[in-house]
Amino acid sequence: MPLSQCMVAPTTQSGEKVSKTKDRYAYSNKEIVSLEMLVTVIAFIWPLLLLIATYFYSFLNRKVLFKVVELILCCGSAYALVSLVYFGVVLYGGYIAGVSVVLFFLITVYELYNLTLGNYIEKHNKSVK
Repeated sequence: MPLSQCMVAPTTQSGEKVSKTKDRYAYSNKEIVSLEMLVTVIAFIWPLLLLIATYFYSFLNRKVLFKVVELILCCGSAYALVSLVYFGVVLYGGYIAGVSVVLFFLITVYELYNLTLGNYIEKHNKSVK
């Protein structure tokens, strides 16, 4: 899915602009095997890896540290997304990825709340009765 697009006006040797413009993606000129592309791939693959990890090790979902790591990874994904679409026109893939990162972040905050304060409030209410 395309995330963003830039319009580039090609110039001639003398510096005159050619009337024909071409579309280019902001991330198309990067090397395939580079640290930046590796970080970008990790920024969008980690939710799938965590899903697989929690499928096999379900106790991870009940750990506060695991949820904090998810929040940090969400912030990293948001930064990677902004750096990919910053210099171009955001296309539908950029919006879908942005909404997905925000939703994942909000769900993780809710789960972290339930693991920490939610359990505390529930235990406190039981002890009062």
